[in-house]
Amino acid sequence: AQYQKLLLYNRVKTFDNYNKYGIEPVEINIKKCIKYVAHVWDAITQSTIENCWLKRVFYLKMIKLKLI
Repeated sequence: AQYQKLLLYNRVKTFDNYNKYGIEPVEINIKKCIKYVAHVWDAITQSTIENCWLKRVFYLKMIKLKLI
């Protein structure tokens, strides 16, 4: 979700710059995408990772008990 927010922010900013200053939009390339992913990865906290693992364990227990 964070990557999508960065991408959307970039596109809105690009659109605003075009309307305000006449600056032509620049396509997003692989390098910029990698920078977005790196930025989002750096923003992940230890608690986010722990919560993901806890949810996964809970999900597996639900499957084992045939509740889902």
